Amino acid sequence: MAAALLVVGALTTACTRGDPQPEVTTQPEVSTARYAHLGDSFAAGSGIDPTVPDSPAMCLRSQLNFGQLIARGLHDGTIAARSRLRGLGAAEFADVSCGAATTADLTVAQYFGVAPQADVLGPSTELVTLLIGGNDGRLFADAVNACSAVAETDVDGDPCRRSSGARFDDEVATTIAPALVDAVALVKRRAPNARLLVVGYPRILPARGGCYPVMRIAAGDVAYLDDLQVRLNRAIAAAATTGGATYVDTWSASAGRDACAPPDRRWVEPMVGARTRTTVHPNAAGQRGIADAVAAALR
Repeated sequence: MAAALLVVGALTTACTRGDPQPEVTTQPEVSTARYAHLGDSFAAGSGIDPTVPDSPAMCLRSQLNFGQLIARGLHDGTIAARSRLRGLGAAEFADVSCGAATTADLTVAQYFGVAPQADVLGPSTELVTLLIGGNDGRLFADAVNACSAVAETDVDGDPCRRSSGARFDDEVATTIAPALVDAVALVKRRAPNARLLVVGYPRILPARGGCYPVMRIAAGDVAYLDDLQVRLNRAIAAAATTGGATYVDTWSASAGRDACAPPDRRWVEPMVGARTRTTVHPNAAGQRGIADAVAAALR
């Protein structure tokens, strides 16, 4: 997680029911996609080479992210989806995922020249994959920075839990959960005929113990951050259910494949010794694992 977790570039403020964001469009003539892939750095595959040609450099959008893998599988028929999307053409797929995206970036331009992600949606869209929420309110960035900063003061204890208490859990409940409900409703409204798959985050840490200093989190705070991820995924699942979308669980499949797992098993790269350019993010194996979970939901 660290400063790089779900954070690539500047963060913006999440939208909530109490703080609606205007639905502006910076590129008024964006083609509607049959399959649209939306989300943040976990969706974009940030840090995994090679990047998508001609994509915005600040988005760090990988050719190996799970949306790209799903699109290729639909094109060549290796994903046996019960859908008209089999044989999907390259021009019918839009990957607008972008590192550091929040739910607000579905309807506002994240960067100059990077249109709101929801601009690619329309009545002819048939499939949407969405993985987002971890950047809202700087949730993971602030949580991991806070825990990493105090870890060395008590590597066997829980200094972050003692100093931070319930403030991150409160952020999920009061700000992120309603923003996720609004995000799902927005996608359903923009793409009323599409099947929407809302994807949860894979495990970043084991349930307990950790691997300090490879992950600079005190042993007692591993469970603290693990529980925060559980709460976020529950909010994502609840938003999917409320909005009539399908929730895709990646938590179960990623057990034992967190950033503390051996290099040949892990789906997420650690703070120290990462093999990708972005630490504490899924590697290529992690993106394949997420793609497998999405493909299973499509069958």
